[in-house]
Amino acid sequence: MGRRQFRRRKRRRSRRPRRTSAESWLRQWRFARGARRGNGKRHKPSHAGPSRSRVAASRRPRPSRLRQRRRRRQRNPRPGELDRTIRNPSPPRHSTRRHLAPGNHLAPGEYTGGNPPTTPNRAPRPAPRARVPAPHGIPLKLLRKLANSLGYDVRRKQPPTSDLPVYEQLYSRESIANRRFYNVGAGSFRHPAWTNVDHPSAWYQDSQTGGLDLAWDALAIEPLPIESGVAEVVYTSHTIEHITDAAAENLFREARRALKPGGVFRLTMPNIDLGYAAWRRGDRRYFDWIERYSDPAQYQRIGLRIPMNQASTAQVFLWHFAAAVSTLHVDGAPQRINDDELARLFDSLPYDEALNHCTARCPVEIQKRHPGNHINWWNADKLARLLAAARFTDIRRSGYAQSYCAVLRNTRYFDNTRPSVSLYMEAS
Repeated sequence: MGRRQFRRRKRRRSRRPRRTSAESWLRQWRFARGARRGNGKRHKPSHAGPSRSRVAASRRPRPSRLRQRRRRRQRNPRPGELDRTIRNPSPPRHSTRRHLAPGNHLAPGEYTGGNPPTTPNRAPRPAPRARVPAPHGIPLKLLRKLANSLGYDVRRKQPPTSDLPVYEQLYSRESIANRRFYNVGAGSFRHPAWTNVDHPSAWYQDSQTGGLDLAWDALAIEPLPIESGVAEVVYTSHTIEHITDAAAENLFREARRALKPGGVFRLTMPNIDLGYAAWRRGDRRYFDWIERYSDPAQYQRIGLRIPMNQASTAQVFLWHFAAAVSTLHVDGAPQRINDDELARLFDSLPYDEALNHCTARCPVEIQKRHPGNHINWWNADKLARLLAAARFTDIRRSGYAQSYCAVLRNTRYFDNTRPSVSLYMEAS
């Protein structure tokens, strides 16, 4: 008996009203019309009413915006809000104080609202990072762009990363402990394994912030204060364009004497060939320091008569390798070279002789007063010739971050001064 009742009930549940032939035909026609309209997707007829789920959702009472905000806050509490709730809770809607036994009074500030609203599967939001307010309300990104357009290399300060493990793999402990790596003309350079060699002067007092280990004036043509055959690496960046040929030859000989067998001597300096080609084709944008030295504080500091953006391209090029004979200089040579004379020199003389004619007219006395001036020119041929004269055998032209020496490929410390105009050479 029970079996029959069960089967009968099951039949009743699964029984559906049979459609007539007209209803079946109408259903098929509507489906086909929807397929024709929507590429196989069935569309609801326009005369059909809303679905049951939508009607049910519309009949539900919608919570107020304040309740929605409270619910969101309970699901995602703000940083510190949970502690604030526990320390100073708001009284619950249905207080539990009346359900306490007599004598069980709550202490002031005790939490009575049950478990605090927490979300076990959701990590708390991190506290927002404090932002440094920009001066006068100007965004720091805009200030950085403005400083970069004026020629200053302003970047976000990166956390210092030590590359001493590379030195420990390649060199002896004695060389690292005694800092047998020498940067001549170091300026603001600083590394725990390197020794800074520089000439202290008021001209570079703002940039000589890396610390001075050995004082040496390259222009004085004196011995380098380094023992013979102890240096692993000697590096100099944008230094030899500030000294004469005789002083540069002395530096090359002293570096060769100080290096160990197989030691590396790396040099970077402005490539005069690039500057000459830019002057000849009128490419003023190549000289990217024009905007920097157009600022009144900057061009007066380096001894220019007028802002550099008011000077001709010929004078900017001349100032790049023979500043004392340029018409821009306030304290320059007695006989200057104007634009017409400069063009006439390069048209009538060979390339090297025209360059030497300009640098020969730069007095050394003026250079000692203005050590930031350029009084020399360099290209790959001239540099290779003088390095060979200093008894270097393996002389090779390099590139930005392309040193044969692994520690010199770290551009955080090396090859980071005007790479777009620089020449890179190595010798050993």
